[in-house]
Amino acid sequence: MVQRGTGEKKRARYHHGDLRRALVEAALEVLAREGVAELSLREVARRAGVSAAAPYHHFPDKQSLLAAVAEEGFVALIAAMKQAREASGGWAERLEGMAAAYIQFAVKHAAHYRVMFLPELKEPRFEEYHRLGTESFELIRGAVAEARPELSEPDTWVVAVSAWSAVHGFTSLWTEGFLGHKAARLPELEGMGRAVGASVASLVLHAPATKR
Repeated sequence: MVQRGTGEKKRARYHHGDLRRALVEAALEVLAREGVAELSLREVARRAGVSAAAPYHHFPDKQSLLAAVAEEGFVALIAAMKQAREASGGWAERLEGMAAAYIQFAVKHAAHYRVMFLPELKEPRFEEYHRLGTESFELIRGAVAEARPELSEPDTWVVAVSAWSAVHGFTSLWTEGFLGHKAARLPELEGMGRAVGASVASLVLHAPATKR
């Protein structure tokens, strides 16, 4: 039997020709199992079965790879929230569905969610990342504007940011394990998703207009 050498093994792993996709998939493996701190272009190259220099054809540094992962996450999150927003029913049901979709996305795609709000991605060079982040928030702000057309534009922004903060805050507490022993006193995730969603819907639909 002829044994395959290292180069042949690499070619077998990287047979599809899509280096960028292979690197993103490898990055997601590292993020899911070991976290952001352990991610490096060298480790991603090793897992993808390519040379240490290969990632630089697509990603000049670690932050660029993280931005690519985050962009992919935002695309999926936007799709999930759009589906909930366009569902049948009144605004209470749709707002609750959007909140639940946000929470479910973060739990099911924890590796993506872990990098989507990293401070190091604030750099202006990550234009697509910023565009998608804005689009995801605009889904929330647009829903608030449609559900509460009587609100002024500044009030719409206040309510939208408040709603986002409530969902994102719970989601981060849950996914990062910060609830600790308190989680034992709470319903399972699906039930908590409904509860948080209902609270967000109530916040949006009943928030008072600012007195001027």
